[in-house]
Amino acid sequence: MLEFKYETHAHTSGISRCGKIDPRDLVRLYADMGYAGLCVTNHFGGRKEESWETRVEKMHSVYLEALDESNKLGINVFFAWEYSCVHAQDYLTYGLDEQWLYAHPEIQDMTTCEYLEFTRGSGGFVVHAHPFRADKTGTISLRPEFVDAVEVVNTGRSDDVNRFAAQYAENYNLPGFAGSDTHSGNKEKFAGISFATRVADIHDLIARFKNGEGELFSEC
Repeated sequence: MLEFKYETHAHTSGISRCGKIDPRDLVRLYADMGYAGLCVTNHFGGRKEESWETRVEKMHSVYLEALDESNKLGINVFFAWEYSCVHAQDYLTYGLDEQWLYAHPEIQDMTTCEYLEFTRGSGGFVVHAHPFRADKTGTISLRPEFVDAVEVVNTGRSDDVNRFAAQYAENYNLPGFAGSDTHSGNKEKFAGISFATRVADIHDLIARFKNGEGELFSEC
């Protein structure tokens, strides 16, 4: 494992319904574990009847709480999100900011493929999170031609499911990604991507990952 560790997949309370950890506590958790940084990848929360602006503002405000805490502790925190589509498909989206979200409320009405094409066309980097998680009907949907990478290590999933994801990525010549999918902080194992030096920002992290500089890791 390289020295500078980054969490790529983490949720907090206050926005993600599944999140059980306060954003400041999340940052402290990773700082205490010696991480150089983390990506806060909350789901879009709020109520559907709320305006798009309100929903984006809520999500970004939670990130700002984490960022404020990170500035005290010397750990990087990057803004990203996990976008949910039909058939339990979740896509981690990096490299776009809240201003881009404010400007594009139409993404909430897009089909899965439209969302993926649009965000990537706008400069986003999209990772299919836990691709072999089935929906309530048992359906699994894969979109290899529409993603930049596949989450092949997710410590919230079984080793078998992660192996399926790794084989899928290999079959389609897609790079593997790793993250903990943290929801509460009470995990036995964590995962992410490490680098030889600290990354400057989310764009630097993506560029260096694309260049093959990152190393996937999983640790207790």
